[in-house]
Formats: sequence, C-alpha cells, structure tokens
Amino acid sequence: MKNKEKTTWLQTAGILLFAAACTMALYSLYLCFGSDIWYDELFTEGFISQPVGRMISLAVKDVHPPLYYLLVKIAVDFCRFFVPSANAVIISKVVSVLPYLGLLGYSLVFLRRRYGWLCAGLFSFCIFAMPQMANYTTEVRMYGFALFFITAAFFHAGAILENGGKRNWIALTVFGICAAYTHYFAAVSAAVLYVGLAVLLYVRKKDTRTKSLLTWLLCVGISVLAYLLWLPDAVGQVSQVRENYWILPLTLSCFGGCVKFVLKPSTGYQWPDYVLAVLLFLLLAGLLAAAFFKRKEDEKKAGEDVYAFFGLCILAGTALFGIAVSFLMRPVFIYRYMLPSMGCFWFGFVSLLSRQKKKRVLVPALVLLCLVGAADYSAFAKGEFLKKEQMDRTLEELSRIGEEDAVVFNFDQVQAVAGYYMNQESWLYGNEPESLIKEMFPDIHGIQDMEGIRQKLQEGQRVWFIGSGLIREDILKEWAKEGILSVETADSCLLERYWFNIYRLELGGMTGTAERTISRMKD
Repeated sequence: MKNKEKTTWLQTAGILLFAAACTMALYSLYLCFGSDIWYDELFTEGFISQPVGRMISLAVKDVHPPLYYLLVKIAVDFCRFFVPSANAVIISKVVSVLPYLGLLGYSLVFLRRRYGWLCAGLFSFCIFAMPQMANYTTEVRMYGFALFFITAAFFHAGAILENGGKRNWIALTVFGICAAYTHYFAAVSAAVLYVGLAVLLYVRKKDTRTKSLLTWLLCVGISVLAYLLWLPDAVGQVSQVRENYWILPLTLSCFGGCVKFVLKPSTGYQWPDYVLAVLLFLLLAGLLAAAFFKRKEDEKKAGEDVYAFFGLCILAGTALFGIAVSFLMRPVFIYRYMLPSMGCFWFGFVSLLSRQKKKRVLVPALVLLCLVGAADYSAFAKGEFLKKEQMDRTLEELSRIGEEDAVVFNFDQVQAVAGYYMNQESWLYGNEPESLIKEMFPDIHGIQDMEGIRQKLQEGQRVWFIGSGLIREDILKEWAKEGILSVETADSCLLERYWFNIYRLELGGMTGTAERTISRMKD
C-alpha cells in the first residue's frame, strides 16, 4: 500500500512538473510576438533575407555552420507563402521555441516510458526553467536547435546501451551530424558523446562488444563523410578566430564561471542567486557521492547512475575542450557554448534525483529546483515583457525620423540593429561597420569626421544623432565647439538591450541659438 501511494505521489509530481513546462512553453510562444532583436540575432535576419545561394556564401564569412539559417529561412518563406506580410522576426522567434517543444515530446514519449513520470516531468521543467535555459527559447540563434540535437542523440545513445536497435543508431548518427552543422561546439559535444558511448559499449556490452564497436565505427565514418562537404568552409571560418577576435582570453576563474553559468539563476538579487547556486551544487555533489558509495548494491541502478554521470561528462568534456584550446592556442570559448550539452547535464541531474527513495531527500530537492526554476523563468519573462514594452516606445521615436533624413550613430551594433527597422541610410561616426553587415544591409555606411555631417546640414538635409553610452557626451561637446549643435528629442530609448538618446543636429547660427541638453543614459 505504501509503495502504491509513493508511486501515485511521484507520478502526480511528475505530471504537475510537465504541466508547468508546457505552461512555460506556451508563455515563451506568447513572448515571441515582439519585434525586438539584438546584434547577433540581426545576422540571422540578414542571412535569411537573402536567396539560398547568397545566404550560404555570406554564412561562410561568418563563424557558424549554415543548418540553422536554412531551417529558419524555410520556416519564414513557408509562412510568407500564405501570409506575405508576416513578420520575419516573430516567425524566427517561434522557430526558436520549436526545439524545446521537441524536447517536451521526447520527455513525454521517450523518458516517461523508460524512467517514469517524475524523471520526464522534472527534465521538462529543467529544460525551460533552470538558469540560462529560458533565455534561448525566444532568441533568434542556433543554440536551441544545438541543444535539441545533442540531447536527442544522448537519449538514443542511452537506448543503444540498453538494447541497441538500428533506429537508435540511425537517430544517433543523424542528430550528431545535424548538431555539427548547427554549431561547432555542438560538434565538440557530439564528439564527446561518441567517445563516451564507445567506452561504455566496451565496458558494458561484453557479449556483443565487437559488433557494437563496429557499428559505432560505421556511424562515426558516416558522420565524418557527411561533414566533408562543409569541412573546407569550417576550416576557413575557424581560421578567422585570430588573436584580435572579440572572444577575450580566459583566466583560471573560468572554471568557477562555468559552474555559475550552469547553476546560478539570474533574478537580479545577488546573494539569493549565489545561495541557490551553492545549494544546487551541493545537491548534485551529494547525489554523485551517494551513487558512488552505493554502486555495488544494485547492478541495474548502478548502470542508470553511470548513464546519468555520462550526461554530466558531456557538458564537462565540452567545457574542458574549449578551455584547453583557449589556453593553449587562442580564445575560442565563451560560457554559452556549453548550452548544446546542458540538456545532457540536466538529464543526468534529474535522473540521479528522481530515483532517490528517501522522501526527506527528494522533497526538499524538488522544492529547491522549483524555487530556482520559478525565480529564473519569472525573471526572464519579466525582462522580455519589459523589452517588448520599451520596444513599442522606441519604434515610435524612430518613426519620427523621415526617410530622407540622415542618421548618425556612434555604436556599430545600435546602427546595425536600428537600421533594420528604419528605411534610410545611416552613418557610423569615426569608424566603419562590420563588413558582413555592410554586405547584408547596403544602407549602412561609415563617416570618418564631422565635415561630412556639416556638409549634409549645409545642403539642407535634416540630420539626427543616435548616441549610445556616455561617450556620446564627449562627441556632442566636440561637435558643439565646431558649430554643430544638438537638441535632444528623446532620452533613454531601449532597443532590445541597447540604451540610447536621440538628438537633432543643427548648424550654429542657422536657426538662432539652439539649446543643448545631454541626459545620461540609464544603464
């Protein structure tokens, strides 16, 4: 009777957690109905606006493989076939939610059958609510798809360890290839997965070891052959990452940074965030220690513990590879490159937890995960909703600028993103925009000094300055000394994650004395 009550309680908890994950998925879909993007997302929108051939040729000049861009372009073109005026940004954001919905499907069908409702529900909840995870449900980038491909490949690897099966081998191969064509660190995660699978096959499949390893070798060979088509371009892209690339050198603190990225929520309250992260870390360490000391008590449970540990190792192996290359060669690793393998990590975590038999351990642990998830997802939703509200005001202010007016910027990312929403040429003061951005958006230019601005004003053209950061004050003072005055028309506009003020420029003496107001940007 007690076992039946316990089973019913665990199933109910799992179902409720799965329902919570579905609710978060629906809310993420709702948040997609906002048109704000930032600089990295602009590359996606720029690529998909091109014909396929030109899109591939431009993508080669970037630093990511092309599969994600193809998927988004197919979705946008399909929707616009039926609704020509459909907003490409909204469609692209909805596409970003799709891989998370795919993981919900795996939880409901794949995990529930093998591990029960609690594991399936808890995994679904973690995929949406744990630190960092929700941010990528609406971001127009490839990380969600990379997460899906690696996690799905990991699930099929687990099925291979249990009972083999051609379908699982095929799925493992296909998802691994797709991951490698989505992001290079997803390719690293796939390689770590393959290596770990080979080790486990060697150890656990003693009766069919030779056959299993030959099948593994065949899948690896197919994967390598499938990637040869892109390999020359991949080498060219990797070679672009030189010493002056934007990724900063790592220090030894990066190891702690990796842990914080994975476990620390982002609610805006520093000490509670750190306390929750420490508690999660201690919980995981305790689960691993318990599994290690009890490994000889139950052979089946020990096998499940090893598979869970395998999921943790995929994340660790990916991070260690990136850190090692960054220290030994050149900086190539940033924390978000761990995201493709974080599905494996959270499965390992919840697998160890969901099989705990002691209620005094399981209940507080579930409460802790729910607290972290609720805090992190609510902070994400609040931030996205604020961006959407601010974006409406920002677009209204930008709409006051006429199509024949000239617009000057002092920050290349703001110029590029704002230019996506505006219908006129713009100039970056004192610098040149990124070459790939100029190829995709030909109305974006650079202007080296104030004489070009003066000339436009003398010709009677209205000129606006969109100033970002406190450096805008120095620029305005410099212009004022040379007779180019400014009138602030809007302050503290937010474009996704960029704050700026808008000024109308005038030549001194043309319309009398212009008052000039400079308000500090609200960061």
